[in-house]
Amino acid sequence: MVKHQPAEHRRQQILAAALTCFARQGYFQTRMDDIVRESGLSKGALYHHFASKEDVFMGLFERFEQDIWAAWRTTSSLPAQDAIEQQGTIVLDQVLGIPGLIDAWIEFLRHPESRARFANIYMQSRRRLTATIRAGIRGGQLRRCNASALAATLTAIIEGLVLQAMVDRNFDAPRSWRLAWQMLQQGVGT
Repeated sequence: MVKHQPAEHRRQQILAAALTCFARQGYFQTRMDDIVRESGLSKGALYHHFASKEDVFMGLFERFEQDIWAAWRTTSSLPAQDAIEQQGTIVLDQVLGIPGLIDAWIEFLRHPESRARFANIYMQSRRRLTATIRAGIRGGQLRRCNASALAATLTAIIEGLVLQAMVDRNFDAPRSWRLAWQMLQQGVGT
């Protein structure tokens, strides 16, 4: 008999099971029955929390997005250079630190609604990085530069590191990010 748990606990249990299934089989090959089996819950419990497989999929996406922004908020009081380095580290830790997320990421990019959500995440991350860079320029921590172009460049570097980690499980993306940021700081730091 399954013990009664708070709704949010069950929801997270379902999302964890779905992430495992999507990473193992892909979004399109995963059925709700697979998620039920992986979660250990009943079909009724699954449908109580999520109306469809797409709803589960978007729930995973929302959790990922919320985790990133919550972690980024913790950097708001840091000097600009430290905040930027930490924000890049947060993204890499979130993407690379959750088993199965890299494989599910590929599925996210194939799904039309999640592609639009990814575009929004990129826009928000560039906007937030731009604000951090501008604050660093105003505070004398960074040289004058095109803040939005630097934000786009940093985003591209992090994305490139994620892609390399996706194809080479031995690639040390966090170390490469630290080195890349050290090199960039020589150009934009004061």
